[in-house]
Parts: sequence; structure tokens; C-alpha cells
Amino acid sequence: MDLHLPNEGVHETSIPSLFFIRYSSVSEPAYRVYTPSFCVIAQGSKEVLIAQERYEFGPADYLIASMNLPVVGQIMKASPEV
Repeated sequence: MDLHLPNEGVHETSIPSLFFIRYSSVSEPAYRVYTPSFCVIAQGSKEVLIAQERYEFGPADYLIASMNLPVVGQIMKASPEV
């Protein structure tokens, strides 16, 4: 992981609209607007609050946003060792 994503945060790629996000610790809740996207969790877990619904995503899950989607997201489980 360190070879391809050496630092925490958002990493853009040479492919337009494709990026990777790396965080290795639990985060505070943060407001975001997801643009149309396909999100995959590689390890750990993330909780997303959409309106009054709470969803938890892990390595076997994905999220598809077909339009701009206001969310509150929080990394719930993360580890630099994994």
C-alpha cells in the first residue's frame, strides 16, 4: 500500500474521475457531497448517513451514487497494519 498510496488522503490517478482514498485511523463525522460515483471499501469500514438512514460499508460492500448525494460519512474501522 505504501508504494502506491504513500500518504493519507485523496490520490488522483491518470484516469479522469478515478481516485483512491487512504485513511488508516478512525475519523470524525464529515459532511460531503458524493458526485455520481461507484465506491468500494478495500478494508476497514465506513458509516454513511443519508437523510435519516444509517449504512455501514465494509470490504464486501459498495455504494453507487447516481446523482449528487449529500452525506455525513465517518471511517469506523481502520488500521495502518492492515
